[in-house]
Amino acid sequence: RPVAAQVAGAAVAAGGAQLNWIMPGRAWPGERVALLVDRNGDRRCGDGDLGAIVPVDGRPSVTVPAWRQGAALTSVCASLRLEASREP
Repeated sequence: RPVAAQVAGAAVAAGGAQLNWIMPGRAWPGERVALLVDRNGDRRCGDGDLGAIVPVDGRPSVTVPAWRQGAALTSVCASLRLEASREP
């Protein structure tokens, strides 16, 4: 389910990020948050970007433990249904 409209706060420091939100209803089993930082501003999911998938586990906030890049970003792109960049 989309969480962006329910984000109550976010903090980014030293390359890490933490999101806090208000999420109505019960948590879904296996629910995860997929994050993408479009560093090159091309509105695509590609090599120059950062991403992460973090389990929610019923919490009202998550901290990104490590950012994915390059080939490791594929699962993040798929989760967000964004086309991977085809730029050389």
